[in-house]
Amino acid sequence: MTHEDVHADLDSFYAHDRFHPGRYGYEYMARRVNDLLGEWLTSNLSHV
Repeated sequence: MTHEDVHADLDSFYAHDRFHPGRYGYEYMARRVNDLLGEWLTSNLSHV
């Protein structure tokens, strides 16, 4: 993923330190990972 894919170009992405992701950043990245890998994760890791 690039910074555009996870909205890292938006101010709301970052925490107060302007370096680490904030709540919005982590939630958005988690949704994108699920969008991109959710089906694969379910089919390959559901037996674990």
